Amino acid sequence: ISSVEEPSPGWIENFNGPVGIFVACGKGIMRTIHTKPDIICDFIPVDICAKNIIAGAWIRGTKPIEPTDDIEIYNCCSGNLNNMLMGDLVEMSKHVSKEVPLDGMLWHTGGTITTNPVYHYIKVLVQHLLPAFLVDTLLWLIGKKPMLVKVQRRIYIANLALSYYLTQQWTFDNTNFVQLRSVLKQADMKQFYYDLETTDLVEYFTKCCLGGRRFLLKEKDEDIPKARAHCKRMMILDQAMQVLFHAVFLWWVCKKIVQLFGIQSNLF
Repeated sequence: ISSVEEPSPGWIENFNGPVGIFVACGKGIMRTIHTKPDIICDFIPVDICAKNIIAGAWIRGTKPIEPTDDIEIYNCCSGNLNNMLMGDLVEMSKHVSKEVPLDGMLWHTGGTITTNPVYHYIKVLVQHLLPAFLVDTLLWLIGKKPMLVKVQRRIYIANLALSYYLTQQWTFDNTNFVQLRSVLKQADMKQFYYDLETTDLVEYFTKCCLGGRRFLLKEKDEDIPKARAHCKRMMILDQAMQVLFHAVFLWWVCKKIVQLFGIQSNLF
């Protein structure tokens, strides 16, 4: 996933991993994800992975090899060094998306975890596809190219492909990965030493979101104040729509109760 330091903090070139969740939630187009909140996320920054590969190659190239030696395997993963639950990751994505909002939000930042696949599918239809069809229809009417249904289709296919892995707990032994950094020479410590334990995850994922803006979406940092103002407007609109929806639903329930019991009222 996004880098910690090199080539620059938050550097990334694809939407894989949590950055994709941050971007989708930040744009307001992802409202549900099929996973479990208590699953431990095991992500590794790309620059730490690169350092591990180089250090492993150095050990392999300089160590005398005997026919009886075992092949060293380095699971480049965070393991229990500094991990996070999937539920915490989704909640953090909402927080970070408010601090570093994206340009052109379609709706307020959001997204919830859905553990039931059937309920998730229903939410995809109601919260993803239905709004996408409405937006694309409006775009078509004003002469612009529809695109949101296509985006939602890609999100759904990606979540469908990853659902098995996102609903299972995976545990990898990173003992060799941790021990490898202890054999680095003092002269190489500055360039190749990697430390996950002391990484501030909130600060790191904030930089990830900034990196997503810069390197994936090509959005300018100077536009962040405008994006924050737009984010606040979308939050107010979202809250207003929720109040309106619940008010209409309550009115409908009351009307049905009145009709059921034959109560006379001028309100209905």
